Amino acid sequence: MLEAYFKSPERLAQMRSGPLAEHIGDLAAKLYRRGFTRATGQRILSLTTRFNHFAAGAGVEEAAGIDDALVERFINEELRAEGTFREAGSLLRHMLEHLRSEGVIHQAAAAPLENRFA
Repeated sequence: MLEAYFKSPERLAQMRSGPLAEHIGDLAAKLYRRGFTRATGQRILSLTTRFNHFAAGAGVEEAAGIDDALVERFINEELRAEGTFREAGSLLRHMLEHLRSEGVIHQAAAAPLENRFA
């Protein structure tokens, strides 16, 4: 279902690598079923892919190793300096919710991620 949002074979291959490799297609399908526009889906999936590569660089090998703390670290270390962090929590929430709904990661005990960066 990634093909609904991206066409480039190189981009698709990049998205299907790293710790989220087996989950990114299902996330894209969920976004599509929920009626997300191509532009919004691309923003969510592009940021998720960027986070995916950050997670791999941090030593995460499987999606089960992803948590809110790692997402916060990504936002603080990678995005804040660029000034692109304002809606990152909201966009990455889709990935975290998807992983939680699939039983890959546990529920967060803290405030929702997007509220921490408002």
